[in-house]
Amino acid sequence: MGSDGFVKFVEEVSQIVSAYEKINAEIETKKEKLSTLVDRLDTIIICSSCKRLRLKDGTWIDNPIDGKKELFIKDLSHGYCPECAKKIMSEI
Repeated sequence: MGSDGFVKFVEEVSQIVSAYEKINAEIETKKEKLSTLVDRLDTIIICSSCKRLRLKDGTWIDNPIDGKKELFIKDLSHGYCPECAKKIMSEI
């Protein structure tokens, strides 16, 4: 490998390391947001229909951790968000 090949190799490795660091930083940011979200939840109430989560203040939010039950470290309960409850009641 000539010096040009070595320089190209070093540049490629540098780009890969940079991409890894960016992805790792994004993962850490998402982990922090998830931790903050879990702290805002008491018993986790999940809508049985749309899977949104209810916060302590009664606000319903989209579920950023849907399908990752291993992340739930608190009690989990099911219910219906207001939108799904209206839809279900209109179908009765």
